[in-house]
Amino acid sequence: MILLVDLLFVLINVHADNRAIEQSLKAQSRELRSGFELAVSLTYRNMMQLASYVSQDPEVQALMRKAKHAVAAEGDGPGGERAAEIRSELYALLGPRWRDLTQRYDVRQLHFHLGPGSTSFLRVHKPDKFGDTMHALRYTIVDTNAEKSARSGFETGRVYSGLRGVVPMFAENGASVTEHLGALEVGTSFSNILHLIERELQSDITVLLKREHAEQAMWPEAITRIFGSSKRVDGYFVEATSSPRQVEMLREVVSESLIDDVQSRWRKVDNRHYLHTLFPLYDY
Repeated sequence: MILLVDLLFVLINVHADNRAIEQSLKAQSRELRSGFELAVSLTYRNMMQLASYVSQDPEVQALMRKAKHAVAAEGDGPGGERAAEIRSELYALLGPRWRDLTQRYDVRQLHFHLGPGSTSFLRVHKPDKFGDTMHALRYTIVDTNAEKSARSGFETGRVYSGLRGVVPMFAENGASVTEHLGALEVGTSFSNILHLIERELQSDITVLLKREHAEQAMWPEAITRIFGSSKRVDGYFVEATSSPRQVEMLREVVSESLIDDVQSRWRKVDNRHYLHTLFPLYDY
């Protein structure tokens, strides 16, 4: 009888300890997610500020006003000869500024869009690609042009996935009437900010994209160039990581059923214990 009681007491304590550990892990995982999301929100704010700064340049506004009317007169899409001239002028104006933005602020995209919807006029980061429509892909742009108000979010485009800040562009016409021109997007990548988040949270971080999602949005040559054959984990592409070692461990952790809420998974590797915190990242 005493043995049975002692055994029951031990089992109850073990169960209570396991529950306490589980609750502690969940709390720690929630804190990690909150810290990550705070860092991302600050990045969005920075991208929005940079986009606003560039969009308010009078020379940029004047060229975008010319671009809007030239493209409309030359059949929409990429436009024609006049649109090409304006595109070259805009790129020449922003080239030095673009290099400064990439070096000082880790910016990866600077993209001018014409509305309604989203028609690419100039990708400063990839100037040979323009004129394509993304009405059913780039909803931050579509919403910005429709509502004429700023948007931010994580979104997968034709060339990159990115953390993006988008602002509407305006200029006064000859009659001193404000005219909506389109949208300007500034974006960065998780690769550019993970080292900062890692240092703040004291944790390794990996961002995964569903392979199906990336293949629906990105140009095939962009997928090959960015992900190759090595940045793959089951049905996911490795968008960014602060630790290649973590990617190897994730091959045993990630499943196709991933992930609707914060999940905590405790693993032992080489006599060391690791807490894996997994949570969803949604495209805008």
